[in-house]
Amino acid sequence: MDLPARVSHDSNSETAFGDLTADQSLLWFNWDNIRTQYDSLQWKVPIFLGNSSMIWLEENATVLLPQTVPFDPSGLGYYRINYDMKSWEQMISALIANYNVYGIATRSRLLEDAFRIAFCGKLAFSVPIRLSQYLMNEVEYAPFRIYAANFDFLSLLLHSIPGFHKLQGYFMDLLKPAFHRLINDSTVDGNHMKESLRDIVFVKLCSVNYPPCIARLLPMFHEVKTRCESRPLSDFECNTIHPTLRRAVYMTTVQYGSPDDYRFLLQKHREESYSSERERIFASLIVGRHNEDIERFFNETFLNNDLNNFVYRSVMNMLLKGRPFWDDTFFQYLTKFHVELLEKYKTHPQILGTIVIQSANMKYRTHAELVKFDKLIKLFAKVVPPNYRAIRHGILKRALWIDGHAADIMALFGSGASQLHDP
Repeated sequence: MDLPARVSHDSNSETAFGDLTADQSLLWFNWDNIRTQYDSLQWKVPIFLGNSSMIWLEENATVLLPQTVPFDPSGLGYYRINYDMKSWEQMISALIANYNVYGIATRSRLLEDAFRIAFCGKLAFSVPIRLSQYLMNEVEYAPFRIYAANFDFLSLLLHSIPGFHKLQGYFMDLLKPAFHRLINDSTVDGNHMKESLRDIVFVKLCSVNYPPCIARLLPMFHEVKTRCESRPLSDFECNTIHPTLRRAVYMTTVQYGSPDDYRFLLQKHREESYSSERERIFASLIVGRHNEDIERFFNETFLNNDLNNFVYRSVMNMLLKGRPFWDDTFFQYLTKFHVELLEKYKTHPQILGTIVIQSANMKYRTHAELVKFDKLIKLFAKVVPPNYRAIRHGILKRALWIDGHAADIMALFGSGASQLHDP
């Protein structure tokens, strides 16, 4: 749930203060299919202006605002701001012409508000998608973090829709200028924000087989593989890859390297004593392309482990964020080994139950996957917690959202002339 201030032009206003008005309403994901007791609630909302002043929007009221947008430039508000289309177009044009026209906090807020309001069905998705075009010139981490998180959620919802590759290609194209800036920037290592940005950009582009990304990272791994043959990857003398770049390098290696590269990393994961390095290796092993390797790794993780030292929440977090959204491997693993898993976790049923429902909660979003969810609940009925019903309802909400919005979004990337300007 979000609370937005909705800004719109008032053509009848003749005040000196401006012709923009604001009111408020609640936002819910999949709005058209949800009604709650909270829908009519109103709050006192402080609207922060660019000159450090503030206007209060009170319950069931409308206020006049100055014409200068965007509002809340420092990101202080606890609400979303939805502008009228004239204001959105004005801000998009300004950002594409010169991204520094607004500060980092403002750019980040505009991206986050546009995507989240669009997900709630109160803004055309063409707005956040076209707004994102300015990222071709962006150099800061925060806007890219917001962009990547919202693209991940959009990918979760739409990856099985025909034509998704066009949407994915559009989003990835916007990362390529940042990639080429970063590989030529000698100041990245040691700069936390640039390191974090590099991790996002390199992981995303290498995962979709962007040749310059793979050509950059694979040779780095093979050099380290030779030097670290008999030493752990946490050894800085043999592993000269910067720690913040290792996740991208390892994941690229698992996806596009040889079977021997995978076996090397699997062995290093077994031997590694430092948790931070083990987590980096883990995040790479779970994106492997060969089912037999993944099954072996899952068995080591979930069946051949010491439950007294099993930090399952950390493991599940890495697993669910690491596997591609369109991958069905973990469902297949759970169904194939459900008897063995129930036996293994009979003294720790809450761990197994959490693993089962959270894997579905993070991944499932279609009516067909509701059927898979119901199958998992039946197989693991002894251990699933009572809140599985809420998880199922969340999956249904996603499925209904896809029914209502997917076609319109994909139409933006239809064949022939796009309704969007090419990035």
